Parts: sequence; structure tokens; C-alpha cells
Amino acid sequence: MKILYDYTAFLTQARGGVTRVFNEVIKREMVREGVECNVYAGLHKNYEMHEIAQQFPGKVHEWFLPEAIAKQRLFMPINQALFVPFARRFAPDICHYTLFQTPRVPAKTKTVITVHDLIGEIYLQRETNPQVKERELALPKVDGLICVSERTKEDLVRYYDVGDKPIIVAYHGNSIRSSAVTAPDIKVPYFLYVSMRGEGHKNFGVLLEAFGRLEMLKPYALVCFGGGPFTSRETEKINKLKLADRVFQHSGPDDVLAGYYKNATALVYPSRYEGFGLPPIEAMAFGCPVLASQAPPMPEINRDAALYFDPESVDQLLEAIRMLLSEKGVRESLIQKGREREQFFCWEKTALQIHNFYCHLLGT
Repeated sequence: MKILYDYTAFLTQARGGVTRVFNEVIKREMVREGVECNVYAGLHKNYEMHEIAQQFPGKVHEWFLPEAIAKQRLFMPINQALFVPFARRFAPDICHYTLFQTPRVPAKTKTVITVHDLIGEIYLQRETNPQVKERELALPKVDGLICVSERTKEDLVRYYDVGDKPIIVAYHGNSIRSSAVTAPDIKVPYFLYVSMRGEGHKNFGVLLEAFGRLEMLKPYALVCFGGGPFTSRETEKINKLKLADRVFQHSGPDDVLAGYYKNATALVYPSRYEGFGLPPIEAMAFGCPVLASQAPPMPEINRDAALYFDPESVDQLLEAIRMLLSEKGVRESLIQKGREREQFFCWEKTALQIHNFYCHLLGT
């Protein structure tokens, strides 16, 4: 079987959830018996794909660029122009598009797209959202679809007429389960938030409001990992709630994130919607209790290994925090259930499931 992955996600993300999924699958297809796997990464900025290129010389076709100059508007058309003749020469049996651009491949090639979420359709202005437009154009063209949760599959079928195209659900694995751990540079107990932020589906504001209201939280800091520096609007809200000396933003590689998970009082995950929602699973691997929104797909993914709250209710979040901090056995139970639940998610399982889907599309 000859498999080809395209360039789109690797020019879009230097690091991120979408490319992490593909990189984990690609590494396993590179060594699978009976598979000839190539990646046409083209001009790109993805650090992990660049590392994979060093591990598998001749299998990843790339020109790695510094983030500052890797502009999509400039390099995406160049990549597309170079991808098409490469795909014609390689003649793959399967082309798995990494996002929703669908550069031309030979007619016999079966094509696949992974749908990570439908945030654009649910939370943004659908008519003007470019990702929605790309999905509308791409979905009718492909032969098979992969969703990252049952809820994402339900949303896909609700918003798009996918006809009788085969669809599977393939959950994520946990890439940082075995990561080295760097102890965080913080001297006070803290709660952890890991993700992009904002007042939309990420719902970061409800966590700030909770921190500003609960007296028992005054000894605790809130560490926000990733998502870039606080915006001026976020800083204004933090100052208004008198939290400037207790709310911090940090970022770094996996070993640093692992250290924050390992030493946190709990991860708080207040999203109104996710496609999968990876941070709770990562946290569970390091014995970090999880307080999660009850919005989909969090109960599907975390099952009974989290304390849930209504993402629109500061009071319910405060009650979950109070239970964690004051009720006997709650923290210990969450840690135990979290470690058990996290073991369900495995990249080997994910990659094999996706490979078997390729085989199904080819009738082999």
C-alpha cells in the first residue's frame, strides 16, 4: 500500500493538535510492513515533522522554514503547484489530506479527510468563515471520513450531507504520557488551564470569574499554559478581578507541560465545545485531577474520571472546586479513575484503526 500525506497542516501549524495527530499516525505508517509512506510537507514550519524527516530520510519531502517567514498566503500556492506532479509520480493508493484543501491526485487514488471539530459551523459566522467554505468544497470530493469523537461525527452528519461515505471514529492517543518531566518554577499551589483562550467556545472567562469569587482559592494561583501572552482584553479583566498577582501565562515543550500537570492541584477545562479535548487525558496520565465542562464531547471522552460542571455556570464550577478541595476522597478517586481512563487512549490503537480504514477503502 502506498500512502501520501499532504502539506497543508504542516504549513499551518508549527506545533498543534492537528499536526500532532498526523505525526503520530505517520510515524507508525513509516514502519508498518507492506506500506510505502511518503509525506509531501513542502515548504512548512512544523517542528515535529522536521524531526520525522530526519528519522526517515527520503520519505518526507520538505523545506523547513522559520515560523516568522512561513506565510500561508505566500507558500500554500507554491506547495500545491509542486505537490500535484509529485503525487502523479508517486501514484499513491491512499492520500490522506491533513486539512481541507484537496490538491489533485491521480484518479485511482482513494482520498481521506479527518474532521477534528466543527467549531466554525457551531460557534462562528458560518457564511463568512473560510474553514467552513473549505469543508463545503472538500467533503464531497473525498472517499472516506475520519472523526475524532462520536460527537464530532454527529455534528458532521447534522451540518453536511455526506451521503453514504464511510465514516469511522478514531480517538486520539496521549503523546506526552512518557515525557520527561521538568518541575515548574512556581512556589505556590496552583490550578492549571491548558489551551487557547477566549470568550467563545474556550470559555476562559468563566474560570477567571470563579477565581475572583471563591475565598478558599486565594492561596492558589492559576497557570495558563499555551495560547500565547494574555491579550489586552484578558489583562484588563484579570486586573478588574484583582488577580494580577495570581494568574500567569507560561508555554514550553512537552517536558515543561508534563511538569505543570504533575504538580497541579487540578486541571480546569471549561470549554463549551471541543472536537476531542486532549488536555484532560494528558493531565490524567500525570495524576492531575480534572474538572471539566459537561459540554460535549467531554463526558464521552473522560467518562467518570472528571468532576463536571455547566460551562455557563460559575456557581457550578465553584462547587466542583469546593468538592475537590474539601470533600474527603474526591481528589484521590479522580486521580485513580483518571489513570485508568487515560490508558484507553493509545496512538498504536488509533494508527491501526486508521490503517484498517485505508484497507477498507481499497477493498483489501
